[in-house]
Amino acid sequence: MFIFRAILQGTRSLMLYPLRSMLTMLGMIFGVCSVIAMLAIGEGQKQKAEEEIKKLGAINVIITSQKPIEVEESGQQSGFIAEYGVKWEDVDRIALLDGVVRVLPEKIRKENVVFDKFFKKDLQIFGTWPTFLEFSQAEVVMGRFLSEEDELQKNKVCVISTTLASELFAYQNPLDNEIRVGDIFFRVVGLVRTPADLIQDEKEQRQQQVEESEKRRLKELLEVELAANDKLIESRRQQLKEGNATEQMVASVIDREGDINASHVISLNKLPPILLQTRIEEQDTPEAKWFIDQSARVYFVTPKNWIYEVNGTDAKLRGNLAHGRVRRMDVEQGISDKDSELSAQNEFYGDVYIPFATARAHYGDIEMKRQSGGITAKQVEIDRLRVQFDAMDHVIPGARMVERTMYKGHEDKEDYVIRVPLDELATARKINLIFTIVLATIASVSLIVGGIGIMNIMLATVTERTQEIGVRRALGARKAHIVWQFLVETSVLSVGGGLLGIVLGYTAPLLAQWILQAYYQYELTIIFTTWSIALAFCISVCIGMAFGIYPAIRAANLDPIEALRHT
Repeated sequence: MFIFRAILQGTRSLMLYPLRSMLTMLGMIFGVCSVIAMLAIGEGQKQKAEEEIKKLGAINVIITSQKPIEVEESGQQSGFIAEYGVKWEDVDRIALLDGVVRVLPEKIRKENVVFDKFFKKDLQIFGTWPTFLEFSQAEVVMGRFLSEEDELQKNKVCVISTTLASELFAYQNPLDNEIRVGDIFFRVVGLVRTPADLIQDEKEQRQQQVEESEKRRLKELLEVELAANDKLIESRRQQLKEGNATEQMVASVIDREGDINASHVISLNKLPPILLQTRIEEQDTPEAKWFIDQSARVYFVTPKNWIYEVNGTDAKLRGNLAHGRVRRMDVEQGISDKDSELSAQNEFYGDVYIPFATARAHYGDIEMKRQSGGITAKQVEIDRLRVQFDAMDHVIPGARMVERTMYKGHEDKEDYVIRVPLDELATARKINLIFTIVLATIASVSLIVGGIGIMNIMLATVTERTQEIGVRRALGARKAHIVWQFLVETSVLSVGGGLLGIVLGYTAPLLAQWILQAYYQYELTIIFTTWSIALAFCISVCIGMAFGIYPAIRAANLDPIEALRHT
């Protein structure tokens, strides 16, 4: 009961000066908000990095063939074949190591894929075993994957990604169709969806949303501009009738196909000089509408609804307002986060999957490239070897055994690189831990500043309430009562600031996430944890109490007689 009365009395004392109390709490509010927001962002980035590494397989070790440094530095002479990388002897030795469950050799190369004379594109071809699905997060969505029979018989069959299937076959059934890979025809027997396909689908969906949003925005801007332009037309027409205007401003009505039907009067010879230096596809049209939006981007629209964005002396076509999708110059930058994820996944997933034996039989181990000055060639038996262990505890020691095995077979020739996702995951966690600690430390500085603010205000309050303290002491209040009174007021400020800081710290990152997603198409991962919120709140209360001790002791040590004389 005594504690409740003390808290109520302290709250009433603070409410006598609500503005001062609120300003005092601001330091704690922003401090708690900063700590929660920083930790949430750090936790989100940590999880994002871990997910990317886990996609490679926590129990896998990946060995990739690479061109030796001596070959890279000296350069290849025309006609010389550089032989390097993982060999079948390495596969046989590694497969016998303790803890190894299975191995997966892969042939990776770029080949020209042709379908129905309308599609021709260089794509990534994977020669692999049927166990590929056990090493990856790919899933069969139609048909089947490669079989043991395909490998033994060297069948000319293939499995394609869902992204490639949408490009080749649109809404048709891709199964049993034939595509040409290089000079060989393969029959499609299945479709797989990989993490790269999911990222690509999400990227295209986001791109479409952005473009449709931009189209609506530009339409609204143009309608406003053209509505204002209608008034200018009437004014010019009236001036022409009265003989007060020249023919330099042409008045005309443009009937547009699509959603925009409005009057249009700006002539190309009246455009700013910057536009006169641009290349415009509709050279035969004498009129175009130009305007500047709120972000200082310059656009102009031709009578056929083609919209251009002006950047310097370049006019870049952005689409058609009537029937097309509109793109803005900064849209490409806004979706670059998905591009980085996509490139990381494309390293381990291909567009076309064929049996390993088929790839080796028809394409061989030698790959030739025509370059300036001649033809260079490389001979690699296995481009990449994936090794899977039976448990996570065996991965790190197993990776050391793999490294020793590879070293014995290749001596001092550095023609391979070993990648251990589990080791990378541990390293990423350490880096993220340091990153989180640094962020929390920086954010905690604002909490200390808030505590200093509380101490300053409480010292001023002690001076202001000196006579009140003297009266309390004269009526029998002990020093402990005075200390308790001021500590309660400090606690109210700290707790109030902490609670408001939690609310702000929870809403501010979500608001930032929404703004980045809506206006910049950047996906910010935010994860709130209970421990971070509790930690920020407890630290704010402790700091407030710590900085309130000195003013409380100073108030308690005042001489009652001198305090009563204070005016």
